[in-house]
Amino acid sequence: MQFGGGKIGPWGEYEQHISGDICLAARQYYYATQDKAWLKEIGYPLAKGVANFYSRRVAPKPGNANSAEGSYDYNGVMGPDEFAYPVNNSAYTNAAAGIALAFATEAAAALGEKADPLWATVAAGLQLEVDQKVPTRPDLKGGYHPEYKGFPKDPSKPSVKQADTIMLSYPLGVAIPAQVLANDLSFYDPITDPNGPAMTWAIFAVGWINAGNFSMAAPHFQRGYANVHPPFNVWTESPTGGTVNFITGAGGFSAVRDLRHLGNAAGERRPDVPAAAAARHGLQGHHDGRPLLPLPRPPAVAAGARADDVVRSAVFRARRARPNLHAGRRRGPTACGGASGQGRQARQVQDLRQVDLRVD
Repeated sequence: MQFGGGKIGPWGEYEQHISGDICLAARQYYYATQDKAWLKEIGYPLAKGVANFYSRRVAPKPGNANSAEGSYDYNGVMGPDEFAYPVNNSAYTNAAAGIALAFATEAAAALGEKADPLWATVAAGLQLEVDQKVPTRPDLKGGYHPEYKGFPKDPSKPSVKQADTIMLSYPLGVAIPAQVLANDLSFYDPITDPNGPAMTWAIFAVGWINAGNFSMAAPHFQRGYANVHPPFNVWTESPTGGTVNFITGAGGFSAVRDLRHLGNAAGERRPDVPAAAAARHGLQGHHDGRPLLPLPRPPAVAAGARADDVVRSAVFRARRARPNLHAGRRRGPTACGGASGQGRQARQVQDLRQVDLRVD
């Protein structure tokens, strides 16, 4: 957050979605544990404070201060896309704020506390815009989510730093029509900085899995491994460096693996996954019963298919999955004690890029 000389950087000033992200984590923990003692002592005070901030930070639109969608503006922010700031009505920020406001109301009810009615009013009044015209992509029909009001600033050259609007579906869990989700993914993919943070490609993979397109998920799943570096397979923020160890990138790998087999984030469990397995991963089912995007089963893999074929086709079929870091390793002198350190490191990276999600 420090920009230099003790002054806070634009990330700390504008990236206010982070408070909502923390509330999302608190909500997921409560849904998984149903621990009301924790909710009373930690979860609700946290959510209450964030909700008080958001409900006073937004601005009612002149002459439209009611609970109708779009009646509040959240101006002067930075979404996860750190190329763009300050912007108004960031789709991700509005959604994260809405989650925090709704959870504060829900937590108050669970504890018998009195919720500020403004929380629910603002949550209902924050807008997620869907634009029917996709910039530079007349082939995409059915609309998409612009990253912020007035996006893109240069309609001829839209660009983003990293996963932003595509995170509405995961991890925020916003219900999005399948065509709009596919349009979001198709539009933002080629305009995203290829040197951006590692978790970006995992989010694309999860998004395509949620959209039911496994052939599109596979290359994004593998793409994140450009940020894994030997000899200890440490994740960095970008392929060339940046923050170390970038556990967000490693977490993206886990999300692709686990969500494919167990269900959506805090959402419905796949029917062929035992309840106990889902519980271990905190996937308890959506709190209000609303359906989430389905996760259809992919086509079967031909007998004898190699590990890298399985990954490339994105057929993540196991009930329980574990990474096999030895897939594709060659035997012989170059894999034994006489191999150079550089050769071993190269093979370690190759092994990671051929991860096999094997059936137990």
